[in-house]
Amino acid sequence: MPSTSPQATPAELARARVADRVRGQLMQAALKELLDQVRGARAALPHLAALEDALGRRGAAAVAEVPPQWLGRIITQLSGLPLRDDDPELQDLLSRLCTALGRHQQPTAPAPQEDAHPSDFHDPVCLEVREISHSAFADEFPTQAGRHRVTLPGTPPT
Repeated sequence: MPSTSPQATPAELARARVADRVRGQLMQAALKELLDQVRGARAALPHLAALEDALGRRGAAAVAEVPPQWLGRIITQLSGLPLRDDDPELQDLLSRLCTALGRHQQPTAPAPQEDAHPSDFHDPVCLEVREISHSAFADEFPTQAGRHRVTLPGTPPT
């Protein structure tokens, strides 16, 4: 629901609820048009289809009610579709989804601590990446080395 002042009158609250519902219906119509462009889109993108339905029933407030574990998938599905820059309803929907995701995300890593040597890039937990030859990889991981062999047309399989 749109933010209202703490001293909002009942009439202002009612107008805000109506505006929220209308905004959600506009977003639903834009999402429906987008999903209608591709046959089977609702079956392939069930999270977006559920959001489309919820927008029609609950208005723009439906975005805030999306379970946090679905937000990333819905954003990915919506971003994968051809969104037009001149479609304010879909851009608003995407923006609201991203804002909702930002509210639910927890920090994934602890904040860096001050070190006596700030220019030292030493990290006690690090990942070493280096290049090795295919034969060295095959010796180290024999079960995975042959999994992704590609046989070109006209060449005998090895």
